[in-house]
Amino acid sequence: MQQKEIEQSEMIGDKIELEISDRTNLEAFEQRLSQFKSLDTFDKECWHIACNAFALYTEYPNASIFRNAPMPEQDPYDDDSIEYVGMERYISFVADTKGWLFDSLVESINSDFNELGALEEPSITKVFDGKKITAGNLDFENRLFDLLDDLKILLRNYKTTEE
Repeated sequence: MQQKEIEQSEMIGDKIELEISDRTNLEAFEQRLSQFKSLDTFDKECWHIACNAFALYTEYPNASIFRNAPMPEQDPYDDDSIEYVGMERYISFVADTKGWLFDSLVESINSDFNELGALEEPSITKVFDGKKITAGNLDFENRLFDLLDDLKILLRNYKTTEE
C-alpha cells in the first residue's frame, strides 16, 4: 500500500511537471481561457483563478518566485546565527493530502522546521551608499502567494465535497 502511494505521487508529480513546463500550454493559455465554458460553480472558480494566473504571467512573463528571495548571510562561527527555512523548502505541491505518505511528509517537515529559527520570505533590500537605487516591489510575490492560497482552498474544498 505504501509503495503504491509513492508510485502514484511520483506519477502525478511527473505529469504536472510536464504540463507546467510545456511552453505550448502557456502559448495557448489565453485562447483556452476565452473558449472555456463553465458548467458549475467549481468551473467558474477554476476559470477565475486561471484568469488571475494568466494576468500575472502576462504582467511578469520572466519573473521567478525566487526573484526576491533573501540571501541570508550566515556566520559559520557564530553559534547564535539564525538558521532559516529557505523558500525552496516550503513552497511545494503534494499529490494528495490523505494517506500514509502525506502524514509522513508532514511529520518529517514539521520536525525539521521546528529545529530552525525563521522562514525566508521575499524581501527587498535598499542600500544607501550613494549609488543609484533601483526601486522594486513585491507585487508579483504578493499576487502569486494569494493565487496559490486561492488554488489551495479551491482544491481542498473540492476534495472535501467529492469524498
